[in-house]
Parts: sequence; structure tokens; C-alpha cells
Amino acid sequence: STRDKMDLEDVCSKVSEAGEEFWKKMTFEIISMQELSMLAQSDEFAMIIKTVLELNDDCEMSLYLHQYRALHALAEGKDVLLISPCGSGKTRVLLNAPGVVKMGFELKTSTKSQENPLAIVCCPLTSIMEDKLKDQPKAGMLSMSGSCQSGSSDKNKVSLSKSESEFMSGSLSHVYGHPESFATEIGKKILETHEGRIAVFICDEVGFNVWGMEFRPLMSSVPGAIRVFSDSNAPMLCMSATVGKSEQ
Repeated sequence: STRDKMDLEDVCSKVSEAGEEFWKKMTFEIISMQELSMLAQSDEFAMIIKTVLELNDDCEMSLYLHQYRALHALAEGKDVLLISPCGSGKTRVLLNAPGVVKMGFELKTSTKSQENPLAIVCCPLTSIMEDKLKDQPKAGMLSMSGSCQSGSSDKNKVSLSKSESEFMSGSLSHVYGHPESFATEIGKKILETHEGRIAVFICDEVGFNVWGMEFRPLMSSVPGAIRVFSDSNAPMLCMSATVGKSEQ
């Protein structure tokens, strides 16, 4: 949208400034892969984190403590609010969240599913989603700003980063979209089709204090409302680089 493009530079500037200030004040604790292996010997959820990182070829770098705590809580099926500056690894949590939640649910229910877990990610800014897609071949994006190449059958003119058939298949691990895109016909169809494999709902950047509630008002209601499309009580992961204590 025009507002999206106009505000992008200002929003990125504010987020960057907030991140820089945060980095000046914080020192992050590290959990090495060796330490994670030791924790996994007595903690089933730590074992899940270790297993998922290995499955996703993401076990070369140590975890920040806030990443470990977020993934551990998600494995337990808890909702998570993760506030951490730009560049501190929130995306790593986002990428591993579906697998961690799925394995945690299987552990608690003593069940096994052959379906690939799916994350539904609501995001207010097109640029954030486009950046995520660059390194995620198994991710798709719904856009209300016409920034995607493929069209859809939806009368609201939602554009898609992949073909509609790919969104309906079980191959995608993450589906990104503006919050209002999930309230459209194609958005609801995707949610209904994958109801059985939706593992986690994610809000990527909930910094209403930066752009205001009037920018994307559905960001405050859609993520919670679409949780009815999960039959396994999928948890919510909300992430931000800018939310302060007064907004939490």
C-alpha cells in the first residue's frame, strides 16, 4: 500500500535505533551445542530443540539464552512474547518454531503425525516478509499490496508468491501474510485446508508503538481469531524489536 511504502523508511529507522540502544545495554548469554546436549539428557523439551535444530541443519551456532527459552516454551505449548533487538536471532526462533511445537505436542499426547508442521505468520510490512522469503524456499507469502507476481482467484486481488496449488499442497513450512490477507477468501481457504497441520501462529513485529494501530488495525485481532483453524491448540509467538514495558 502507499502507506506501507511511505512509512517503511521511517519505521526501519526507528526499529534500527531501538535495536542499537538495546545492544548497548545488553549482553546475551550463550548456550553452546555441547551445553544443549547436556541439557537434553535430563530435559525432554531441550532434546526436542536439539533434534529440530539438527533436522533443520541449524546446529552449528550456539543459541542465545532468549532463543532457547522461547523455543523451550513453544515446545511446552505455551504462548510466547519475544522482545529482542534487530539482529539478535528472532528469525531463528521463527524458523524452528513449527518443528519444535509439533514434536512437543507429540510428546505430550503420545501421538505421531506424518504431516509437515506449518507456521502461519502475520506481518505488517511487506519488506519484512520479502526478506524472510529470500532464504526460505519452502515458504509462501500472501500480499495485499500487489507485490507478488502470481495472482489468485480471490476477488480481493490478493497476490501470491507461489501458485495457488502450491499453497494448497502440504509442502510449505511457513505462510506469511498481511493480517487482512488471512481474512480474505484465499486466506481462509489456506487456513481451512491446512487446519490439521498448523503448529504455531506467529506475529512478526508487533510494534504498534512505532507505526500506530491505524496502520494495520487487523494486526491486533486477526492472529488471535485465526487460531480457531488449528485443531491442536497451536501456541502464539509474538516478536518485536521495539515494544516497551508499557505496551507489553
